[in-house]
Amino acid sequence: MRFHSPSKARTTRGADTELLLANANQSYEDKQKGCVSQRVNVGICEARNKQRKRVLASGAAEARARTVAYTAVMSRLDMLCRPWQRHGAHTAT
Repeated sequence: MRFHSPSKARTTRGADTELLLANANQSYEDKQKGCVSQRVNVGICEARNKQRKRVLASGAAEARARTVAYTAVMSRLDMLCRPWQRHGAHTAT
């Protein structure tokens, strides 16, 4: 049972103790859940860091080639998605 204030609670001392124990157990469970979510977050961060290291270790030449290819693809997509910008045309309606 939940009570808004201790003065309104008509319980015996034993029931108060049970309420305190229930609150303590809930607090402990919440802390455990927090620890689990922190471990999951740490795992995600570690995986991201490993991926970053792999990309950096893949070599500067390969990274440059990927950048050039990406730029070419993106500029082509821009031309396809916004044809009114080609050849200095006016804005489409």
